[in-house]
Amino acid sequence: MAFNREHQVRFVMYVRLRGLSHEDAEDVVSETFLTLYRVRKRLFASDNPVAFAFKVLRDTFASHCRKSDRAPASATIDGDSIDAYHHAPDAIEPSLRMLDVTRAIDKLPERQAECARLSLIFDYETAEIARYLGISPSTVTSHLAIARSSLRSLLGDYREGGAEA
Repeated sequence: MAFNREHQVRFVMYVRLRGLSHEDAEDVVSETFLTLYRVRKRLFASDNPVAFAFKVLRDTFASHCRKSDRAPASATIDGDSIDAYHHAPDAIEPSLRMLDVTRAIDKLPERQAECARLSLIFDYETAEIARYLGISPSTVTSHLAIARSSLRSLLGDYREGGAEA
């Protein structure tokens, strides 16, 4: 199905970013596409099939996390990972910065967090975020403005000289 091929990689990346292993992320996305296949008439009759699919993905992810009391793992860097970068300290800084940004985004209200993730981590444009979430571009812009302000407060200053969090 062309729809699956078009969105599969992005959906897996999105779920991975939420803390699942690659295998679990693929399971969630497969389950999402199975659900979408079952409701394909509603999917393609929808005003915004992409937003419909993304909602099913978010619901499937939530159900996956509820099963057996599973919660997505927090993004962490173990000691071995840090040791691997021992001789390249500049290489670890962006990873630590992204880890801090991801944790800060997780503290935002749900809709702001979704917009921030898609914008800041996936580098989606406002119109694309609006399409995925099924909201207007002006609403995305508003959520992003508030999210960025909150992230500035949560993260401090990451300009040259380090964070002041």
